[in-house]
Amino acid sequence: MVLRLFNYGRKIKNYSILPSGRICPLLPKNFYKSKKVISGIEWTPSSICYEKSAIKEGDSNVDLKQKKSYYEDVIFSHSLYNKGYKLLIDTNIVAYHPEFESLDIKEHLKTLKAQFFIVKTFKKNYIFFLLDVLFVSVYLFIKKIIRN
Repeated sequence: MVLRLFNYGRKIKNYSILPSGRICPLLPKNFYKSKKVISGIEWTPSSICYEKSAIKEGDSNVDLKQKKSYYEDVIFSHSLYNKGYKLLIDTNIVAYHPEFESLDIKEHLKTLKAQFFIVKTFKKNYIFFLLDVLFVSVYLFIKKIIRN
């Protein structure tokens, strides 16, 4: 409900970026059983392959001086999307990726620099970004308190 608010009240699409810069890695409910190609997405995860010609056109100007980078795949693929590339996910291709714990306050704070970069670079909404940071930070902080 809150994420939809950060999307001007509109339904959130698969693999979209909200005006607040928050990424939404949603997949269709029948994704794993489907044999269709998912198109109309705004970014792709890092395990995706690209045409060789796209590599030089994508924005890879991301500061990766941290031990772990955040959203570099989103920034690169969304820059291609903005240049007119049709991004898609083929459900016939299998990628193995380690599972991560759900977002906690510490990881959330580490992602803010990259989320702000997305807002600034792709001309998203600064007010929604601030509200998103405030809401998610409070939510994750309360979640941490309740779990402990």
